[in-house]
Amino acid sequence: MNDELLKNTKLEKNLKKLVKAVLNGNFDKKFCDGLFSGSIVNLILAQSGSLLRDFARYANKQGFIAVEFAEVKREVFDVHNKSQFGDLLCDSFRFNMRKGENWISAVRHSIYDTVSEFRTLTRERILSECNGAVDNDQFKIIADETKVLGTDIYRIIDAVEHSNKHEFTEDIAFQTGLEAGPKLGKHGNKAND
Repeated sequence: MNDELLKNTKLEKNLKKLVKAVLNGNFDKKFCDGLFSGSIVNLILAQSGSLLRDFARYANKQGFIAVEFAEVKREVFDVHNKSQFGDLLCDSFRFNMRKGENWISAVRHSIYDTVSEFRTLTRERILSECNGAVDNDQFKIIADETKVLGTDIYRIIDAVEHSNKHEFTEDIAFQTGLEAGPKLGKHGNKAND
């Protein structure tokens, strides 16, 4: 892989690490998934951590008292800087309220829907940034491998809701000792050789 070309992409450091790990092939799915999921959590918290905290505080303060979307937008969304995640969350919340969901349900579904959509958009952004930075074979590997990442959506949501940037740290910790590295077959070659 051409590190120089990837260096010029607009991907965050951990997403660049993810692309390199996927193309390297010596990292297991848990490691790649941890990089991807952890990156999503960090991106969301960097963009909208205070918005999420205020959204949760407002929800807790209101309890089951019925509220209108316009009130929540004015009290929560309009007082924060615009961000991709914040805009998605606001749109999702508006949609869920218009469907007739009660306030608490609308909050829960909006967070789930928004994190899920943000995960998909992050994958698409990886592919978009890698489109001109890697050759066709490498691009196919990235496209195939990133399809199966970030599948534990509830763990991602829990990390976002608790502002836990370190939820996936253990998943990406490098192993040391003889257990680290590729599995070896009976002749000392990689197990699949």
